[in-house]
Amino acid sequence: AGVGGGDKPTVKGMKKSSTQKSLHDGTKKKQKKSLKKTNFFDQQIQVQPPDSLNFSVAAPLTPGGGWAPSIPAALVTLQNTSLKDMTMRAKAGVQAGDIQKEAHMAFCLGVLNEEKRHYKDSIKFYKRFFFCARLLDDPVGAALALNRLGVVYYNYGKLQKSLQFHAKHREFSDKENVFAALYNLGITHRKLANYAEAADYLSQGLEWVSQRQDTESECLIVGQLGLTFFQEKKYDQAMSHFMGCLEIAQRLGNTRLQLDSLLYLSKIANKQGDGNTTHGYLQQAYNASKNIGEAEIAQKCHCNMGIALGNVEFAKYKQQFTRIDFSDNEDEEEDQKSGS
Repeated sequence: AGVGGGDKPTVKGMKKSSTQKSLHDGTKKKQKKSLKKTNFFDQQIQVQPPDSLNFSVAAPLTPGGGWAPSIPAALVTLQNTSLKDMTMRAKAGVQAGDIQKEAHMAFCLGVLNEEKRHYKDSIKFYKRFFFCARLLDDPVGAALALNRLGVVYYNYGKLQKSLQFHAKHREFSDKENVFAALYNLGITHRKLANYAEAADYLSQGLEWVSQRQDTESECLIVGQLGLTFFQEKKYDQAMSHFMGCLEIAQRLGNTRLQLDSLLYLSKIANKQGDGNTTHGYLQQAYNASKNIGEAEIAQKCHCNMGIALGNVEFAKYKQQFTRIDFSDNEDEEEDQKSGS
């Protein structure tokens, strides 16, 4: 359930999250398309199931009874399967009493409904998947279900429910796989304006990645802490964390995450009344957005750069204006009044 660098599996071959998987600026069209639609700091970590066959078919004496029997093996086929086709297969019936097949079908329907943003149906099937995983004594599948339920409830706007399932996911995760739960709990608490709780969970996540020297996950969670402090109006701490996030993103070569960090840095500098620094960050954000084809963001950055320069010039004019000494004029006016 944790997020690790590279494509190496964590415990039981569980893959890294969908958020983490797209952390590098990829060359695939699907990755580039997703970068335009999402902000890294708005995404929760969605745990991905293992992509090997061992998790469900590695038990020759009991076929299909491997260490994660509730998770279907052929997840790749879902990419070419429509929700309608899968629903028809489900209605065609699964053998009575075949819990494993029911678990596989429930997971697939949960995924497909989630992709279509049919959140109510997705929740229903993920809950069924969790129930089947428990019957199969499959803690890996159960943890996967709890993570998916927490993410779906978050996207559905049911934040208290999201907290409940992310907390359960944390209980089901061992030390090597607890990062996703900590990360998601932090984001959900921040959404509820529980900033102290959010910072606490995110700090625990930062400690987790620091111990494992996981640079990619560190970059994400440092940015999440920055956003938490920003929303709490602790601008100095927010600035420090976003600068750290920017530095790591530059080392990773992730232009999208650099852009998100620069945009927040420009907002902080503007809040602090530093027009020149605001302009500098906007200039960098403009260049980054042009590099990844974000024309709309580039246009907004260009416009705000003009506003920032205008604010700088106005501040200079205001400063000069306040230096003018009107005392002599005031004395002359008083003399004229007394003389009259």
